[in-house]
Amino acid sequence: PAPGHSRGPAFYVSRPHDGLGADAQRWERQFTGFLPVDPDTAGLPASDGFTNEIAHFVACCRSGAEPLSSGRDNLGTMAVIFGIYESAQRGGAPVDVGRVLG
Repeated sequence: PAPGHSRGPAFYVSRPHDGLGADAQRWERQFTGFLPVDPDTAGLPASDGFTNEIAHFVACCRSGAEPLSSGRDNLGTMAVIFGIYESAQRGGAPVDVGRVLG
């Protein structure tokens, strides 16, 4: 969401529980959103994060520099996500994330 806004109430759980029954309510607390934080835009071409991201990408394409968030970095994130899905399909069995990358 935009800075200073939330997507509405959410919940977090302080310990595992089964479902959202009355007993579970003891362990849940309502979260109404994050406090607004003013972004630090000093030295950036624009105040909009998306515009800055595109400008950084274009600069990297022109100079040949590696972006701050490289594809190599993102492969590790994707390996963890695919490992989570694979583990869920296997009933929670552990997954070797290195194998997922391989």
